[in-house]
Amino acid sequence: MLGPILLVLYINDIDEYITSKILKFADDTKNYRTVNSLEVIDSLRADLHNLVSWAVDWQLLFNIDNVNSCI
Repeated sequence: MLGPILLVLYINDIDEYITSKILKFADDTKNYRTVNSLEVIDSLRADLHNLVSWAVDWQLLFNIDNVNSCI
């Protein structure tokens, strides 16, 4: 029971520098946004860069095998 609580505390600040929407549930994190302009694409790209930087800083890398995208 302590493991999930510690994970929530560990990833609590993951969305601090993110402008897109983030869904966090247990060990699953989803970043999403409606794309309707080039500026939004740049913003989403910056958010993804910030997520990767956060993951490297906290030594908690994302499993890219579970990445799915909606078109």
